[in-house]
Amino acid sequence: MPIFDFTNETGERREFIVPAGTEFFQNGGESWTRAVEPVRISVRGEAVGFKEQMRRDCYRLETRPKGWKKNSVTKQTVKKVWGL
Repeated sequence: MPIFDFTNETGERREFIVPAGTEFFQNGGESWTRAVEPVRISVRGEAVGFKEQMRRDCYRLETRPKGWKKNSVTKQTVKKVWGL
């Protein structure tokens, strides 16, 4: 079961583990309504831009023994296009 954010009548916000599709429920005499906007978003890993990812990939290919030899694009072309 997923975790959703719920709000009660006083504006208090909590997370509850409920079945998917639950919009309203009562807990301990309080009415809880599912919140529309999320409080937070969880992202796994490190967020990097495309240029930084290309830089890392180029470095990885340069340090491998046969990295660029199996690739159809040359090292100079990639560096020129991405401005590395």
